[in-house]
This record gives sequence, C-alpha cells and structure tokens, in this order.
Amino acid sequence: MLEVNCESDFVARTEGFRALVHDLALHIAFSNPRYIKPEDIPADVLEAQRAAFRSEAIATGKPEGVLDRIVQGKLNDNRLLLKNCKTRRRGPL
Repeated sequence: MLEVNCESDFVARTEGFRALVHDLALHIAFSNPRYIKPEDIPADVLEAQRAAFRSEAIATGKPEGVLDRIVQGKLNDNRLLLKNCKTRRRGPL
C-alpha cells in the first residue's frame, strides 16, 4: 500500500500526479521489499551482513582497532539492507 499526499485535490486529479503515483507503486512492487522497516530485519541477517563487512575490511588491510566502526558505518549506509525495506518519508522532497 502506498500513500502519497499533496496540497490540493486539484493537483491530485491531474494526469501527471496520477502517473507519478502509479510509477512509484510499480517501483516499490518491483523492488519486492522483504521488511517494512530496518528494525524488522532479523538478527541473523544483520549478523551475517556484519560478518561479511568485517571480512571485507580485514581483506583490505584495515587496522583491527577501526573494524567495528567501519562495520557499523557500512551497516548504517548499506543500500543492500535499505533496499529491502520499504521506507517512509515525511515532509517535502
């Protein structure tokens, strides 16, 4: 389910707005999100991703002291996990 709001009914009834909403809905459906929000990602999935990021950082020669910060930064930024969540944005684009 997709909710899109606009300032007036006049805008909501235009063909351009309806096409935008349709395209957004198709885009979301095509991406097939596995989770509704990041908190819904199971702990084992997060742990597997954390281990992969840690191995990647070790392979590139990063010092042991910064591995945890690198892993956390990648988890916060990771498009792999975010693309599996349906995001909700409030306010203007």
